[in-house]
Amino acid sequence: MLARWRTASELDTLGFHVYREVSGRRVRVDRKHVPARGASGRTYSYLDRTAPRRKALRYWIQVVNLDGLPPVVRAGPRDLPERLIAGFE
Repeated sequence: MLARWRTASELDTLGFHVYREVSGRRVRVDRKHVPARGASGRTYSYLDRTAPRRKALRYWIQVVNLDGLPPVVRAGPRDLPERLIAGFE
């Protein structure tokens, strides 16, 4: 499953974590954050290779801050039907 999202601004952003709902809980699916690429808005994607096939899924994107403050969930949930490439735009 490919999750895509777009940012408006990335000031003080180190990167992003990707979460998927598993049995009613948010579970982080990335091993390392998806690195931010600049202060202006960009488009990102994450290929969830462990996603179950033929099942609708729910994803969240979490911002990882440069300043060390606790991350905040900024986008989600987003339901992604089976085989759909969709995003948080």
